[in-house]
Amino acid sequence: MRRLWRQADRWCARFPITWAIVSAGVKGALGDQIAQRLVEQKQTADLRRTAVYTTYSGLYLGGIQYFVQCRFLEWAFPGRTALSVARKVAFDQFVHIPFVAYPCLYLIKEAFMPSKNPDAN
Repeated sequence: MRRLWRQADRWCARFPITWAIVSAGVKGALGDQIAQRLVEQKQTADLRRTAVYTTYSGLYLGGIQYFVQCRFLEWAFPGRTALSVARKVAFDQFVHIPFVAYPCLYLIKEAFMPSKNPDAN
């Protein structure tokens, strides 16, 4: 078992983005299923909704956000001082999330679950 764990650990270290995409996608799918079944107490799962959260979690949170958090923010606000960390958090909360992350979620949601707007032509 220990050997298997070490192999998995090495694979994750060799392919961090692939691992981030897969693990975030699985967490998105499981999280949505837990929300639907336990919180909302739905009898049948909305698989389109699960596809939205799986796709968003995998591609955006696992893939793109890796570059935002680990590459871009380190480049834009280098260092680990309290001021540098505060700048990273402020940028993430007040620029990245509202103007990039949420629009991506809504685009994915619209692709999988088109709104039924009667005014749309």
